[in-house]
Amino acid sequence: MSSTDRNIWISTFGLYNEGLLIGKWFDLDADDVPTHAEDFIAAMSPKLDKIRPDVIGEEVWCFDAEGFPVNEEMSPEAAVKFHEAIGFQVERSCHSEEAIYAKLRLNGGYLPEMTNEMDDPYFMDGYEGYWDSFRDYADQLADEMLDCHQFATDDMLRNYFDYEMFARDLEHDYSIEEDDGGVHVFSG
Repeated sequence: MSSTDRNIWISTFGLYNEGLLIGKWFDLDADDVPTHAEDFIAAMSPKLDKIRPDVIGEEVWCFDAEGFPVNEEMSPEAAVKFHEAIGFQVERSCHSEEAIYAKLRLNGGYLPEMTNEMDDPYFMDGYEGYWDSFRDYADQLADEMLDCHQFATDDMLRNYFDYEMFARDLEHDYSIEEDDGGVHVFSG
């Protein structure tokens, strides 16, 4: 379902507060992610057999994550919900995970709130695509508009169209998220 592996490292607050870095990486595609201390203890057996239950604690937490657009701690439930929401958006919108991550970075904020936004079927509306630069997007849009008005490529009026000014003015109406060597463009 996913082109990006998303993994989370889970432990408990009790172990963390005692300075015991005992935990386990879980693959969100393959593993049953423990959301309760009992499930975590069972997944970690026999490593936790000699540690007192009051030291282990009762609250399970995701202290590290790989393959997420933001780097923050979260509950295992939030990580699983986010993972499922990404899959839903990839399937529903037919956009790449990179495009969805760009939208999430634009929206900023706390991951669980972004997960709730991703339940919206219109989450990726306004995505105009991935371009080498915003200027490339603006030039393409200008050419399409001029073609609609039937200005031929060699038309004298077309030669007076200021592509640079058009791109500069258009940029105020769009959101742009830079990515490796290009930009994701969102309208609205």
